[in-house]
Amino acid sequence: MLVQEGAKLVITDNSNNTVSVVRDDYDDDTTNDLNAPILCVLCGSSVINNPMATNTDPITQAALRNGKGWNFRTIQDSKYFAPIAVARALAMAGNNGDGNHDGLVKGSLYGSNEPQGLASVGGFAAALAAAVPTASIEKIFHDPAADPNGTLWATDSGRLTDNRNETTNVVDGLPDFVYESSLPGTAIAFTKAFVQGNYGIPLLHGAPFGNETATLTLGDLANGQEGVGYATYYPGPSADFFISRYMQHFGKTPESHERDGATTYDAIMLAALATLVATKDLDDPSTVTGAQLRDAMWKLNDPTGTEILAGPDGIAKAIPLIKAGMPINYNGISGPLDWDANAFVLGAMAHWTITNSHFVDEELYDCTKGAPCTQYIAPPAY
Repeated sequence: MLVQEGAKLVITDNSNNTVSVVRDDYDDDTTNDLNAPILCVLCGSSVINNPMATNTDPITQAALRNGKGWNFRTIQDSKYFAPIAVARALAMAGNNGDGNHDGLVKGSLYGSNEPQGLASVGGFAAALAAAVPTASIEKIFHDPAADPNGTLWATDSGRLTDNRNETTNVVDGLPDFVYESSLPGTAIAFTKAFVQGNYGIPLLHGAPFGNETATLTLGDLANGQEGVGYATYYPGPSADFFISRYMQHFGKTPESHERDGATTYDAIMLAALATLVATKDLDDPSTVTGAQLRDAMWKLNDPTGTEILAGPDGIAKAIPLIKAGMPINYNGISGPLDWDANAFVLGAMAHWTITNSHFVDEELYDCTKGAPCTQYIAPPAY
């Protein structure tokens, strides 16, 4: 459909859907090649745009490696969450992670069997092993297309909370905490079953769970849930603009994990700026190609360029600079959006809780300088 309609730039949502779109440029059928840049607003998986990524399917592996350079991320790699998520899980369990006082720190990890879930669970497991080398780690994955209304979630809740480790295939004790990182719909379905099961074991959520759909769907069951994931915004002038406009429209500030609003807005800004750059010297702007737009993406974050902020005023400021061939540097709502060689970006993350059906940021972390992320003393007040 995208090819038939002549799409020259595409904005996608999560890791799984993005890989599905990117694969078309790497299969043997050249008639379905998109040949257009893709801006992914929720690609948290560490294997997307990773030139070392591996997959049993060669087409998927090629898509993950992004050798043709079509895919760009507007959200940072979830691997930065892992050390902070592990620290939070150990604290939730208490007693240095051995919450049940059986002499063993055990974490049961649950994820959807797709790029995001695999990467998130893998990253958490590695960080837990580094923090507690003697920890027992169980990893269980589920079909991302599983029926949210089915019985799988109650069954898997039982598997995660029993004394058998399905990874090592031995009985090693009850878990001290459960960490889940599934696609949003399945994360909500699992959480409902887990909470209703009253297992008495702390549950920590990864990035996909936290959005307004969770509180609307779960109602009071959502209260008390806790997670680590992307911050709603990166404090600065672009965030100030975004918060102001959001409050004017909705009458409240955006909550933690309404993060796709910031990254989507940033993607639209980047698309607009890239279009201005790519069409600057064209007599007919409609003749612009996907390749020209892709190449223009790399000209939006010149560290020597004039700072461009989010919003109409930012576009207005950029137009004369672009026409004059001057460098620009877009600094967005979700972060500086400075792509590295593999089109990865860095931003901010948050530890959040749900109180009275609202997401509340407990701590914010600045990851723009890389690992380890630096904790803010408190979330900025808007």
